[in-house]
Amino acid sequence: MTVAPCQRPLAALQPFAWGQALLASLLALLVLLCGSASAYAADANTVKIVSSLPRTGSANAQTTTTVNGIRMALEEFGYKAGPFTIAYEDWDDASAKKGDWDPEVEAANADKAVADPDVMAYIGTYNSGAAKISMPILNRAGLPMISPANTYTGLTKPGLGEANEPGVYQPSGVVNYFRVVPADDIQGRAAAEWMTRLGGQTVYVLDDRGLYGKGIADVFVATAADFGLRVLGREGIDPKAQEYRSLMTKIKALDPDFVYFGGTTQSNAGQIAKDMVAVGLRAPIMAPDGCFEEAFIQSAGPANVEGRAYVTFGGVPPAELKGKGAEFVKKYRAKYGSEPEGYAVYGYVAAKIVLQTLADVGKKDRKALRDALAKAGQTDDALGTWQFDVNGDTTLTTMSGSVVRAGKFQFATLLGVPGEPLPQVKPDGRTAHERPLLDTVLQQLLLGLTTGLVFALIALGYTMVYGILEFINFAHGDVFMLAGFLALTLVGLLGLGDLSGPVFALGLLAVVLACTAFAAVVNVTIDRLVYKPLRKAPKLAPLVSAIGVSFILQNLGLFWGALPMAEFGGGGQAAAPKSFPSLLPTTNLLGSASLTLQWKDVLVMTTSLAVMAGLFALVKFSKLGKAMRAAAQDPQAARLMGIDVDRVVAATFLIGGGLAGFAAVIYSLYIGTIGYQMGYQNGMYAFTAAVVGGIGSIPGAVLGGVLLGVVRAFSDQFIGAQWQPAVLFGILIVILVFRPAGLLGTSGKEKV
Repeated sequence: MTVAPCQRPLAALQPFAWGQALLASLLALLVLLCGSASAYAADANTVKIVSSLPRTGSANAQTTTTVNGIRMALEEFGYKAGPFTIAYEDWDDASAKKGDWDPEVEAANADKAVADPDVMAYIGTYNSGAAKISMPILNRAGLPMISPANTYTGLTKPGLGEANEPGVYQPSGVVNYFRVVPADDIQGRAAAEWMTRLGGQTVYVLDDRGLYGKGIADVFVATAADFGLRVLGREGIDPKAQEYRSLMTKIKALDPDFVYFGGTTQSNAGQIAKDMVAVGLRAPIMAPDGCFEEAFIQSAGPANVEGRAYVTFGGVPPAELKGKGAEFVKKYRAKYGSEPEGYAVYGYVAAKIVLQTLADVGKKDRKALRDALAKAGQTDDALGTWQFDVNGDTTLTTMSGSVVRAGKFQFATLLGVPGEPLPQVKPDGRTAHERPLLDTVLQQLLLGLTTGLVFALIALGYTMVYGILEFINFAHGDVFMLAGFLALTLVGLLGLGDLSGPVFALGLLAVVLACTAFAAVVNVTIDRLVYKPLRKAPKLAPLVSAIGVSFILQNLGLFWGALPMAEFGGGGQAAAPKSFPSLLPTTNLLGSASLTLQWKDVLVMTTSLAVMAGLFALVKFSKLGKAMRAAAQDPQAARLMGIDVDRVVAATFLIGGGLAGFAAVIYSLYIGTIGYQMGYQNGMYAFTAAVVGGIGSIPGAVLGGVLLGVVRAFSDQFIGAQWQPAVLFGILIVILVFRPAGLLGTSGKEKV
């Protein structure tokens, strides 16, 4: 075979070209390494202090005040400690994809700190789970770590955590981790004691299954019996779930005096408090210091926690600090023009103890600073007099309890103060009674039906597109999410929460129509710009594109959530869940009956069924519907019959998007919370519903949605909330094994 002359030089040059590329890569790597080395070249007169805290998500408000406290300490010292000039860097250990601290980011922060010889102290973390990641890394390097917020006992105290704790976090065998806040072994017991003083006799305990949440719930349960407190039940939740109404209905049947939640604002404490009210659960909620922040009240909705949310805190609230602590609060208000959150003073103290100790040591040596911190403490400072013990814990033990009043935390009492009894509150005289099983089953059936109809509305968009194109539009759920953000924006702009009567009804109708039209246009635009050019491409291409569009829309949701509106938290909390105003009356339409039926339940059922009936009639009897069915059966034959298949596809995306927009308004009114990840989470449930019912079948999508909703509700009631995903997807697998096409789907030849 003869090779064309024009190809020979190229072939001959290929090894040379590869060599050039390899040499260029090596030179680039060398330059990068040299740049990195120069970036981390030690400066004998400069010491860096870094903090690693979640600056993205709903913890932002809390950590911003913590960072402000750190900066105030640095300013007091003039950014000097002994002979050294102090450089401070504020690092984020959260990621937008999680909206909370991220293990990968925290590990990278710790590695970065270790690699920089100028870094002498690491202030962090905020979350105890994050501390587990960075503690061993920093311990091996002998880099001191001071936390202003970690409270999980196993980080420092032998015998109070897992069998290998805290040794697993101390591979060098030397303590380098210190914290200035009391641990959960004190806080959990104080919560149990406070609950009994408030008249509680029975409690249902929930936790977020995280290190901090489960740990403090374990302490609470272990000490509850010491105060005569009876635990009626205990289970973990899925902190990423969109709602917990079926779980709250289960708890309501036991009628506890309190619900104790071991978790944080970021693990959905606000939604739990909101759903307790939604199902008529009379018990108040008590939570630990992970919820002692304004974001908890905002995520729950101030009306839902008014006088019925009790929060313990590892110390004293800023407004109750005395002496130098009160001086700190006064200076903070003057400097920042706002109230400090609970951990602001702990950030201040953490930075100050580092600066004081570094000045005393007088040399730039991590291990010398670590050894000196192990013996350090403060006398008559912002937190009073204290020191670190042999485990690195503070000797402070004073706790406090606060209750939500008028949309703010109001100090209630000190806890854990030796010789100072807690105020005794008599029980309210209500007698706990268990609900009849039949009533509970009927209530769960109602909840499952309403939730399932919302899933079905979203599932219809998936099934319509798949029916014609055999393509799964994974961006559909995120179109639903954007419509939810538009709904909240319009509700805020129109002031619907302050309207009533016909004006309110017209305003709500305008929001529904606007969101429906918006989602329809977005969906068609995505099809025209992204999917249509890929109609004849391999099936993997549009599928990957749909995933890419999904990520783009999620980032748009993050941007939208950062708008400086009161409804979005005033800006700066892009990833935080947004509380949707309660626009409909919450009265029980069944009066004093044991079953609860509210206007929002009626709205979901009537509107969803009406829309589904209209869609069924459109597809079954209209000219467009016949064209859709023809295009779904055989698009080439449909074209030969004169049907404009492209217009049919566009109409399908238009209708599917409109359904997503309509579902977003109904969902927001029903659940009361929206977030940038709600499209992915609800989209997965809706897609599962479409597959279970038979993807491509409209009645199948409705059946699958309702079945999914009912199974979720009964799983929470009889199996446990933590097992809900396993139960749902286990049923999905069983159905697909025996009915691969779904319950109402039909098998057919694969199109190639």
